[in-house]
Amino acid sequence: QLQDGAFMAMLLDSYVVEVGQPWWLTKDELALATSFSLSSSFPAQLHSDFVLGYVKEVSDDGRSFMVQLGPETNAHAAHAAHAESALGWRIERQQQALPWPELLKLGRKNLLCCDWTAQAAELWRPNGPAGVQLSRPVMRGETIDYFVSHSWSDSPEQKWRALQLVADSFCRHHGRYPTFWVDKFCIDQRALADGLRVLPVNVMSCRKVLCLCGKTFPRRLWCAWELCVLLSFTSMEQAMKQLVVVSLSNEALKQLAHFDCSNSGCHDPNEEYRLRRVIDAIGKERFENKIRTLGQLILDRETGGAQGLLVPDVPGINLADSFSPGMAQSSCSGSVEPGLDGEEDPMVQISF
Repeated sequence: QLQDGAFMAMLLDSYVVEVGQPWWLTKDELALATSFSLSSSFPAQLHSDFVLGYVKEVSDDGRSFMVQLGPETNAHAAHAAHAESALGWRIERQQQALPWPELLKLGRKNLLCCDWTAQAAELWRPNGPAGVQLSRPVMRGETIDYFVSHSWSDSPEQKWRALQLVADSFCRHHGRYPTFWVDKFCIDQRALADGLRVLPVNVMSCRKVLCLCGKTFPRRLWCAWELCVLLSFTSMEQAMKQLVVVSLSNEALKQLAHFDCSNSGCHDPNEEYRLRRVIDAIGKERFENKIRTLGQLILDRETGGAQGLLVPDVPGINLADSFSPGMAQSSCSGSVEPGLDGEEDPMVQISF
């Protein structure tokens, strides 16, 4: 399984920047290199935190490249920039593609997990504190219990409530709290690209993938990629044994069952462009069909439309019904800590 994850990581890693392709500069990058006001110099774009340019030149060793702003940038902005910026912005990026054994080694070396006891409700807010100080290295012989696939734009209240119930259920069965892999806690945010580089290795290093399927989950391309990693080298039946889905929104499940790459994206348009190129290489239709099949199976289970051709006949658990704001702090005896303020949609956990 780890080798499968490393192979998927290699697909992403083999992507290289080419002359003529689009590249989005952050406004912070531009502000460091220019003396003009960005707010008045650039037109509004789809990604408000980025400005579209194109790759003008790539160094021979591929470790850096020059980005020139597109023709839509007004002339005043170009003339106001420093001399170097007027020609382009040099981006230093590690371009060397690594073979899958090296990526596997890198992923294992940097693998972190987050103990349940280190987490708290406020950490799951989009603007909450984050960092690898909340995680720890995985010990020799240890396997992380859950890889958490989720969108930071979804309700933190619902996700925290779901995590409490998952942790409590796990503890009742195993006598201990589970460990988690969570992007915000297990990737050094100062080296985000390096962490995303081995993301498939992280997925396959965990016993199960915990999918917190909220309203924006189907529109997050990284979420779809995480599910595709799980589904790429095993049958749907086998993949289901490694998947736990918590539905935070029935509408989200319907969107997943009709998944369309064109309706999904990433906050960073450069990461989105890279993902789309890899998805096109492995087959966009094949990629979408895998996600749609998974979404339909989950939806059928929740709505009672199927009794499980590929999965055991395990009824859904309504997490909203089993949650009470007055319950005590979570412990291994089976109680649940109060979450954040209540939310609107019921949640159903479906274990396959």
